[in-house]
Amino acid sequence: MKLKNIEYELYDSEYDYVSNLSNSKLNELDREIKLVFDNGEIIYIYWTDEPVQFCVGFGKKRSYITKPEKTINTTKWKLWAPFIGSTIEIKYIEKDHEMIELSNENSSLFLWAGGENGSDTLCVSSEKP
Repeated sequence: MKLKNIEYELYDSEYDYVSNLSNSKLNELDREIKLVFDNGEIIYIYWTDEPVQFCVGFGKKRSYITKPEKTINTTKWKLWAPFIGSTIEIKYIEKDHEMIELSNENSSLFLWAGGENGSDTLCVSSEKP
């Protein structure tokens, strides 16, 4: 399956900040990321507190009970563009699920909980923190 679309699911309060990150080397958001594949499958990536505090998770279900207040399509953003149309692998690279690597044959992204705006954020970068 190939990655088709990426959306950041947001709160109203973070929309203005996050919408200005399209060329940034680091993206931070308070909710979760929605990955949509060419076969219709959806995977969500989110910060969580299991198995340890301040870690990340991923799965087929949204981690939030409520729907996002805002969404931003980030498919063409600098960090995500190299992955569109390619088969990706998502794996934990820390034993306590403190970091996820999303990769294709040419590029990698690293996702973790924490960051400059607080511990309850999801961070995305092409470089490890």
